[in-house]
Amino acid sequence: MAIAPIPSPSEVATRKRILEAAQHLFAAQGYEATTTRDLAQAAGVAEGTLFRHFAAKKAILIALMRQGWRQLLEDLLDELSGLSDRRALGSWLQHHWQASVQHRELLRICMLELQFHPELRSLFEVEILTTMEEVLEAFCQTAIAQGLYRNLPCRPLARLLLNLFLLVEMLPLSPLPDGDSEAQIACLAEVIEHGLVLST
Repeated sequence: MAIAPIPSPSEVATRKRILEAAQHLFAAQGYEATTTRDLAQAAGVAEGTLFRHFAAKKAILIALMRQGWRQLLEDLLDELSGLSDRRALGSWLQHHWQASVQHRELLRICMLELQFHPELRSLFEVEILTTMEEVLEAFCQTAIAQGLYRNLPCRPLARLLLNLFLLVEMLPLSPLPDGDSEAQIACLAEVIEHGLVLST
């Protein structure tokens, strides 16, 4: 089997510029309205150069989404590995919300285009959601074994945490004022750490 050549630093830099231009243009004017000519001009490359890096415009969208979700997954792994007490999960949610605000442009692209491209939904479900669920389930098993969390079924608990993770990512896209989103995250963290119902 042939081994793919290692890209040169200039090729890596060009690919990065193309993806950065795509993120900005797809968020500003939409995927369908953005032409490959627009992308090439914004990235400062010839249109032929763009196609040497990506076979088609759809390949750019897929690469952009894969890059974004993988970064979020890496952040999740880093954050979960640092949780050492039962209250840290609420702090993690607050930290993750702040990261999602920084990546608001990319999240908007992902959520919009997932609705129209079945292959992107499949990519998201197989490469991202399945992996995240496995990571969270392993985290829950470890936390329960260490006595940090109650002895609850790990698979449903992992899916609940995954849904919370996705909810936090969606809040920066909410039409509500940012201050309200921040208050919601603070309340969610409080409920996770201390519960909702007062003990009698």
